[in-house]
Amino acid sequence: KQIDKIKTGDKIYINYREKGYVYEIFKSDIILATEDYKLMENQSKDELALYTCWPPNQIKYRYVVYGKPVS
Repeated sequence: KQIDKIKTGDKIYINYREKGYVYEIFKSDIILATEDYKLMENQSKDELALYTCWPPNQIKYRYVVYGKPVS
């Protein structure tokens, strides 16, 4: 899927060092590129943030989807 098509409740599957992780999307947001520090605010949590330039081929904004680990 394209990142802007990912919806709340969708699952993201990641394989890292031969281990599988599943995250459930709980939020999406559009932020200014200069506000990318916001992506690091919850480092103490095991949350996932995927982002890209927004709109495509532009650099002013970032489209972000956030996920929480699924037990």
